[in-house]
Amino acid sequence: MTFNQARHHLVLLGIGLAGVASVFPSIAQTAAEAESKSGAVVSPRVFLSETITDNAGVNQVNRTSEQVTEVGAGLRVNINRSRVKTLFDFGLTSVNYAQKTSANRTQRALASNGSIEAIDNFFFVDFGGTISQQAVSAFGVQSLENSVFNPNRTEVAAYQVSPRLVGQLGAFADYRVRLSRSVSTSDFSGSSSLTSSLGLSSKSVSRGLGWTTDVSRQDVSFSGGRPTQSNAANVGVTYRASPELLLSSVAGRESNNFTGQEQSSGRTTGYRLNWNPSDFASLTAGWNRRIFGSSHALALEYRSARTVWRFSDTRDVSEFYSGAPFGNQGSNYDLLFKQFESVEPDPIARALLVDAYLANNGLSATSKVAIGLQTAAVALQRKQDVSVALLGVRDTITVALSHAESTRLDTVSQASDDLLGAGVVSQSSFNLQLAHRLTPDYSLTMFYSASRSSASSLAADSSLKGVTVALSGRLSRKSSASVSVRHTSSSNSNTQFIENVLSGNINYQF
Repeated sequence: MTFNQARHHLVLLGIGLAGVASVFPSIAQTAAEAESKSGAVVSPRVFLSETITDNAGVNQVNRTSEQVTEVGAGLRVNINRSRVKTLFDFGLTSVNYAQKTSANRTQRALASNGSIEAIDNFFFVDFGGTISQQAVSAFGVQSLENSVFNPNRTEVAAYQVSPRLVGQLGAFADYRVRLSRSVSTSDFSGSSSLTSSLGLSSKSVSRGLGWTTDVSRQDVSFSGGRPTQSNAANVGVTYRASPELLLSSVAGRESNNFTGQEQSSGRTTGYRLNWNPSDFASLTAGWNRRIFGSSHALALEYRSARTVWRFSDTRDVSEFYSGAPFGNQGSNYDLLFKQFESVEPDPIARALLVDAYLANNGLSATSKVAIGLQTAAVALQRKQDVSVALLGVRDTITVALSHAESTRLDTVSQASDDLLGAGVVSQSSFNLQLAHRLTPDYSLTMFYSASRSSASSLAADSSLKGVTVALSGRLSRKSSASVSVRHTSSSNSNTQFIENVLSGNINYQF
């Protein structure tokens, strides 16, 4: 069956050409109203999707058309109580191939985070988890969606739980104790970390001098790699020049075995600035001298009534220890979650906001907008991100650029991953999204993404480009549907992959 002949499969779905694209203020209001409700909201859902592709085998030489049917169900639980706040979203999808170009399979998806106040103003438990499809290698053939079988894709699950104690030592100081456990698993790699920390700080004041002190330990292990440990102790001085401006400086010592079998130790120093001139603008800048070199973090955010601007520049090893794969791949959901951070700081309310935006614009939450990589040893990364969101009455434009350079910090381990012997791995991405509200209940969306990965010491590279046009809409108060066309082009050192897709889906929220 050819690509054009198979189009009639979409008719069987009975999907109208419709789309919902609310403007940003109404989306924010809807999410805020849902979040402000006291108690628990349980929302089951079912969905059906039909995808017609002219290249199901990720192979440019022997192109094979395919009709992929996805049937799934999901459950979202939103709890917003005084001592329990959490968002749990789990989905299970059965992927079926009509032409049997691949074996039928089941895919899981999870997005969860939250906090429990177990003892009033004293004992808290923070937690989170994700399950998603990600690339095995940054240099393999890439694909945007999960329906096409790609051997360079695998399911990655990451979980984190972090109990903490907070309190006061009379009128002298505030204290905080935290224990954090993170685990990440996939068919090709796995890692876990255990972090403990203890901190003391002077009482916060609107102006004047203060002090801080903290100690921490971290143990990290890799499947197929070697375990590493790090310890740190710091004391610091803070100066609040005004309610909006905070300056701080720290000094201490750290030890780790990142670069050798034995522990290395040395002095550390650091400086930090936090400036919040208004509710709409913020600047955070920090620099640290560590035994492996320098690390820094710079974040600038500004928003107006209808714009959101964000820039960040970081260099550190700490991103890996969130429990997710190092350089975690960006999806539509990840991109918008970062862009809307200054609009909605609370992560649970922000998740509702992003979910509403994706649904109302007919966008897939799991579509990849950047290529990531998974590591089997401690690594160092310098990453820069720029994003802009222009939120009009009927049009929304979001632009995001990202560039990352990653190197293996642990040169002792010979565990295999993209960074082994690759020197510096550079990854860049560009994403442009245009959403136009045709009517109060219909919208048209165009999404373009491009990404590229390369290595300085290996003849390895890959690139991915894709453009999607979607028309989506609400069939009833609880159901919505969309149709979309997509063109994807991917290549690496060995092969090229081009795919054209026509797809449609229908969703019902109970």
